[in-house]
Formats: sequence, C-alpha cells, structure tokens
Amino acid sequence: MIEKTFIFLKGISYKKEKKLWSSGVLSWEQFQNSNLPLKHKQEHDALLRKAQRNLYSNNSRFFARLLRLKDNWRLYNYFKQDAVFLDIETVGCKIVLIGIYNNYDYSPFVYDYNLDLTKVLSKLIRSKLLVVFNGAAFDIPRLSKLLSYNLTQIPIFDIRFSLLSAGFSGTLKELETKFNIYRKPELKSVDVCYLWNNFVYNKNSSALRRLISYNFEDTYNLRLLADKTYSFLEQKNLTF
Repeated sequence: MIEKTFIFLKGISYKKEKKLWSSGVLSWEQFQNSNLPLKHKQEHDALLRKAQRNLYSNNSRFFARLLRLKDNWRLYNYFKQDAVFLDIETVGCKIVLIGIYNNYDYSPFVYDYNLDLTKVLSKLIRSKLLVVFNGAAFDIPRLSKLLSYNLTQIPIFDIRFSLLSAGFSGTLKELETKFNIYRKPELKSVDVCYLWNNFVYNKNSSALRRLISYNFEDTYNLRLLADKTYSFLEQKNLTF
C-alpha cells in the first residue's frame, strides 16, 4: 500500500489520491511515467524517487517524517517482518512492565527484576515499525522519557488512531471482538495495580506470571489486529 500512497505530495488530498487510483495510477512508478497535468509534477516525481530509494533500502525512518500518524498503517505490509508490537503496564506514573513481541519472540522487561534499558532500546531501535494501541499518546512518550531517546523517529502504527479514522472506536479488547480475535477469558481484564503490588509486597510469583501473560496476550493480539486492520483499510481505500 505504501507504493500506492500519494497523500504526502503537495496538493494531493485523500480525495485527489482516490481519483488517481480510480484513473489507474496505482503506483509511484505509474505516477512518474504519467503525463498528469499537475502544477508540481516535477517536484512530486523527485520526492517519489527519494521515497523509492528509502523504501528499497529499508529506511523506514524516512517515512516517520513524511506520513501522518493515522496513515502509518500503509507501511505495515512492507515492514511487518521487522515490526515490533509494543505494550507497557503502569502503576501510577511508573512503568512496571515493558512487553516487546517481534513476530517470533516475546520479551517481558519487569521493573526492579530484569529491566535492562539498554536491551529494551536495542530491540526498539532495530525495528522498522512500532505497532501499538493508543501508544502514540501513552506508551511512546513515557518510554521515550525513560530511555532518553525519541522513539517517534521510528514510524508508529497506532492501530487505535488508524481505525478511528475509518469510523471504528473502542478499546483493544472491544476491537478484538469486532475483528474476531480470540483472547483467553481469564486474560480479558486484570487489575494491574493489584497484581503488581501482590508481586512486590507479597513475593507472589504467580501474580507476576499472570501480569506477564496478560501483557503477552496484548502484544500478540496487536499483531493479529494489525494484520486485520491493514487488510480492512487497504480494501476500504481501494474500493472505488
């Protein structure tokens, strides 16, 4: 979908982009080879060539500066193998658990237990896309502060905002239900504060295991929801 995207070009609105698609201009290559009567055509062609070079060299960060947050879903299919699915758990203002899933492995980093900020940062900066749910407003600012690193340099696919722009609202769990994504019944809702305090003050390891299981379910289901969101939005946009 990213190579069909023209909305970052000057003067190209969503409506005009859709007109380009319906007229048969469905790729950056086709746009450049066309004789479209556009005021900034040469400027557009130059930017598209630059976008192609960055895309083919897997420089996803180029697009973090180019696309709006709600449009970063368009990068997902191209970069999903190098995406990270991220979710944090907090108690008050403190991040107590950082969960990172990368399509193959899940890594939980627990405050005062195994939290290694160097390892967390290493995993995040190696990724090409950060996939979150409401994380652009919550997780990312908090993690950027904790890590002393501006994570918005990496494109952020915030599923909540992408779906909201298409008329879908709700919590992660509500959207899982709408998109037929399974979640274990015992992990549909937990009291993070209770589990954390039970672990810290009572040394209850089962409380920590449950908290980690809950976080894993969130990150794993983010991947499933990202797949479905991408397919849904691609079909919706390319239906004329």
